[in-house]
Amino acid sequence: MVAAGCSAFRNITYVFVLAATLAQLFSVRLSPALVVAIVLAVIATMVVNAARIAALARFPEHFDYLHHGGGSTLFSQAKLLLMFVILGIAVMRGRPRAV
Repeated sequence: MVAAGCSAFRNITYVFVLAATLAQLFSVRLSPALVVAIVLAVIATMVVNAARIAALARFPEHFDYLHHGGGSTLFSQAKLLLMFVILGIAVMRGRPRAV
């Protein structure tokens, strides 16, 4: 069983919320390119989460830092940054052009 804090499901939810927010903010319709970006952002989120869990397993002596301290913050910020970059590029490319 995976503990709630180690699960990527909450972070995957953030991908969908961020995608919907950016799409509404910039008047972008759901397109195949945006769907691909959402899938890529979900995969990136899962990869970063898996890297954090692997670091916890590889360096058990740093458990507190990686699980509760600065390491947890770094991994969270990395996930958020990747989400913004991947989804931001897709939304900016899909926004309506001024005539």
